[in-house]
Amino acid sequence: MENDEKFIWSLLLHLGYRMWGDDDSLKPMADSLAFDYDTWKEATERMAEIGMNMAVIDVGEGIVLPSHPELAIKGSWEPEQMRDEVARLKKMGIEAIPKLNFATCHDAWLGEVQHKVSTPEYYKTCADVIKDVAEIFGRPRLFHIGMDEESDMGIQSRKDYIVKRQGSLYWHDVKFLEGEVNKHGARAWMFADESWFNRESFYANCPKSILLSNWYYGRSFRVAEAKWHPPRIAAYADLDAAGFEQVPCATNWYPDFLYAKKGIRANDVNFPLTVAHCRSAIKPERLKGFMMTTWKRTVKDCREFILHAIDLVGQSMLI
Repeated sequence: MENDEKFIWSLLLHLGYRMWGDDDSLKPMADSLAFDYDTWKEATERMAEIGMNMAVIDVGEGIVLPSHPELAIKGSWEPEQMRDEVARLKKMGIEAIPKLNFATCHDAWLGEVQHKVSTPEYYKTCADVIKDVAEIFGRPRLFHIGMDEESDMGIQSRKDYIVKRQGSLYWHDVKFLEGEVNKHGARAWMFADESWFNRESFYANCPKSILLSNWYYGRSFRVAEAKWHPPRIAAYADLDAAGFEQVPCATNWYPDFLYAKKGIRANDVNFPLTVAHCRSAIKPERLKGFMMTTWKRTVKDCREFILHAIDLVGQSMLI
């Protein structure tokens, strides 16, 4: 069976981590890659063991890109290293899918260009890096472009430098990015956050050709109990009714600001609850799989957290 016929069981793994660089403009970002290959290798082997079939790799600054080597840092992989890794994963039954986050609050990996959004230089850089990454990954069938939290001013208000696109400019840029991804044989994949904050604009403008990941990280899907924005729960069914194909996103990460006061330091229930909810809320023909996220660096200190996330997926595959 070809990869594009398989139901997706995926994990978002971080190679790069320069996605949140404007929290303190006076604090420099790390000058070397926060990454441990042994942790990565163990995680991917565990994925293969339980039957997971996709690694969504957050590239960021993690590869020395031929068109923009200035975006790399100490420890960034050479292109051939990633090609070899894509091949290794394929032999294990794991499809490697690249992710470059172009949301304006998660694009610190773009260096100075993150502050030149929607300019000719920005568009050229985006086209260049998409081309490079698509070639390095061997023309993947999917390409994740991020786009989460740009309209969430609760997130943006904590930044030192705020950039937000809206209206026709936002959708121009989304469609530009999709077009660049399509040029290299891939389908664009992005988070569905915009549907919560600008519902009318989203449903009027978002192309059905984009694969969507709605996400909700709470510990209950009962709206009356949910502490997070209720439209996040409703969006699974709303997107389905509008005809979008989805890969819902869930996590074992805990929103500290919600749970710390209660002494809750883990979130083992979100992924299985998401699977159960979406199995009923989304028509089978439009439910393409699930994605687990940890939002942790791939380093030794996070090893147990990452492996536990994989085990939770394994348990949820039986739902």
